Amino acid sequence: FYLLSNEKPLYSIPTGISLGLGFLIKGFLLGLFPLLPIFIYIFSVWKKPSPNLLIIFFIAILSSFWWFTTGAIKFGPSFTNWYILNPLANTLNGPPSGFSFNYFYYFFRDLGFWLIIPLTFVILYRKFKFLKGEILFSFTLTILIFIFALNFLNVTFDWYILPVYPFAAILVGYASDQLYNLH
Repeated sequence: FYLLSNEKPLYSIPTGISLGLGFLIKGFLLGLFPLLPIFIYIFSVWKKPSPNLLIIFFIAILSSFWWFTTGAIKFGPSFTNWYILNPLANTLNGPPSGFSFNYFYYFFRDLGFWLIIPLTFVILYRKFKFLKGEILFSFTLTILIFIFALNFLNVTFDWYILPVYPFAAILVGYASDQLYNLH
């Protein structure tokens, strides 16, 4: 929705709602994950934020604020202390004591064989078309930053890396297509 919202501002509404609901469902780290590829894409392609980003944030806050307000009224300070003041639910360890490479291990365990295709593509075909190269770079950076951040959690559920699989699938698919069409 975000890419469409740059052309048609009406798409800012579903983008903001998706972001707000993602925050409600998964909290800060996983719920705000869509901001990572958006910001990486913005600063790698356009070098400046788009004007409708404020609209998206406003709609995201509106779409999640009603839940926080209702919870604060219904359950009082215990709700506010837990959901607003402790949004990571004590799952974050301080660096470097809590850092481990578990999530990188899970990623390479699940996709290791498939990562041979993009690596072969990078070795054989080093130049990208301008926009595609920056989009692929932003996808790769999104995967690395997200998995790196997960390694600070004191819980190690391998399903936490599920949000990066679509980015990895796009990278593998693009590299496969380019290798297939390479003459």
